[in-house]
Amino acid sequence: MSATKIGARQLERLATVYVRQSTPKQVLGNRESRARQYGLAERAVELGWSRDRIRTIDSDQGQSAGDQGKGTRGGFDELCRLLALDQVGGLFGIEVSCRGPRYSGGGFSD
Repeated sequence: MSATKIGARQLERLATVYVRQSTPKQVLGNRESRARQYGLAERAVELGWSRDRIRTIDSDQGQSAGDQGKGTRGGFDELCRLLALDQVGGLFGIEVSCRGPRYSGGGFSD
């Protein structure tokens, strides 16, 4: 994607980087993936967002969506809230899916 396709309206909103690994083992073992995910904030800068307009959400490390009853994924909830409030101009993540029973029919799609 070229920076010229990103308009002022998007740049006024947040660039949101969603970082996660599903299991504690992945958090410890997949260092390259974690570094790549955090590196997406630099890509947002390259595309025109100022650093103060970039929010990194990484509180869901080691939590699987299948861990029903073990608590919610607060970071994912925050991401969905920001999207619903139209506060996100760019979403950066690797293999992010908004599908699941809690979010079905919510207007999100792949």
